[in-house]
Amino acid sequence: MPECNAIFSIVAEQTIPNGDTNRMEMMTEGRFYKRDGFSCLEYEENEMGGTGGSTTLMMIAGRMVSLIRQGHTTTHMVFSEGRKSYNICKTSAGSMQMGIWPTSMQLDIGDKNGEVTLEYELDISGQFTGSNMISVSYRLKKS
Repeated sequence: MPECNAIFSIVAEQTIPNGDTNRMEMMTEGRFYKRDGFSCLEYEENEMGGTGGSTTLMMIAGRMVSLIRQGHTTTHMVFSEGRKSYNICKTSAGSMQMGIWPTSMQLDIGDKNGEVTLEYELDISGQFTGSNMISVSYRLKKS
């Protein structure tokens, strides 16, 4: 499948231990393509998301999602049900270890549209920081 231009709608929520919830929503353009057995969603973050100037690539294969963000913040998060993963998040303030524990994964990947919703618990350097959700839906742009 060739690369196709797509419109992305992204919703992210974080609920911190005291119960406060932060929510972010944005729309952006990007690309959808298939490569080496992965369905790939690639988009540019904008300033509304707080990570402007970053590129996000989601690679989906079966029940595994790899999310790679490069730019002001560089991280590689792996989501696989029932498995905790660890990675290093690099920011201008320094590096930190992140633990990702997926609690729910909804994957609906179509050739013209789809949605990926990931719910997970996050810890930084072993400290629980909250429950998170990211939902990325896409639709191909008409040529």
